[in-house]
Amino acid sequence: MIDALLNRLQRVRQTGDGHWTALCPAHADRSPSLSIHETRDGRILIHCFAGCAPGDVLSSLGLTFTDLFPERLRALATEQGFAPVRLREAAEQVLASIDHDLLVAALVLADCMEAGRIERDQLDLLISITGKVATAKEVSGRCVHVVDSCGKPRAN
Repeated sequence: MIDALLNRLQRVRQTGDGHWTALCPAHADRSPSLSIHETRDGRILIHCFAGCAPGDVLSSLGLTFTDLFPERLRALATEQGFAPVRLREAAEQVLASIDHDLLVAALVLADCMEAGRIERDQLDLLISITGKVATAKEVSGRCVHVVDSCGKPRAN
């Protein structure tokens, strides 16, 4: 399991038995700030010394908290109805996309004001942007369930 995580990271360096450092994928890391530790029972602990939340680090890698636990704990979580929810993009990426789309919308509206009318393709673009924002809002409202260190489900 640890190899599956380490293979997704960059500039991985082993610092001791069961300990590694790597570039944090959740921010523009230039110096390895992510600490990875594999415990004796197979759990994997991560910590970004730059302050990134573990959930953001995992999301950037396409993983969830349950991916950090051995199979027996992952099976327990699934058995109790707490299968992980995977988000396709990290929150920062979604916000950056929305920020870009809002800038495009503002430019389209400025063109429309200057021309005194709105073209069909401009209206379609604005409707598309509205749909992206609605989708992001819907995704952000979903409850993600994780498993605590004892394998017991808890709401996030």
